[in-house]
Amino acid sequence: MHGFILLEFEKYIIKEHGFAVWNNISRKANAEGLSIDATQVYPDSIVFSLVGEAIKELDAEPGTFLERFGYALVPNLLKVYKAYIDPAWRTMDVLEHTERTMHHAVRTNNPEVTPPILEITRKGPKSLQIIYRSKRNIPQLGVGVIKGIANHYGELPKLHLHLTQTAEDGVYLIDVSMLS
Repeated sequence: MHGFILLEFEKYIIKEHGFAVWNNISRKANAEGLSIDATQVYPDSIVFSLVGEAIKELDAEPGTFLERFGYALVPNLLKVYKAYIDPAWRTMDVLEHTERTMHHAVRTNNPEVTPPILEITRKGPKSLQIIYRSKRNIPQLGVGVIKGIANHYGELPKLHLHLTQTAEDGVYLIDVSMLS
């Protein structure tokens, strides 16, 4: 996993729950003293261990926890990828172009990083479908990111989102639309 995500996870836990909670989580995950570099790649096992310990420590429902973290990621994601986002775009446009712009940049700059593969089909001016593919199998994180993007553009109240698991492991359909 990209160090940026891991660093944002640390910041999220500290901001929401305090430094002592982060220390406890990282100790239980055998990651105490881990120096996180946003530009490096870390084994998924470290990230999953930290997330698992956070869920236990906070007595959180895993999907809800991942969604909240995804939502919290958005402000810094939008700062990092600002050069790839047309100022005229809104929620649906950012989503439609994520794979070809931001994810492409991530894969080009660091081939070891493996963000989910998104197959995005625009269904109309106010709707699209995302086929989410990832061996990590954490689409709730993506749902949170989508909601965070909609919030950034002031469109969260109009957002309608439906997540469906397919028969294939790690593959989900995310239907997104903007209600009038």
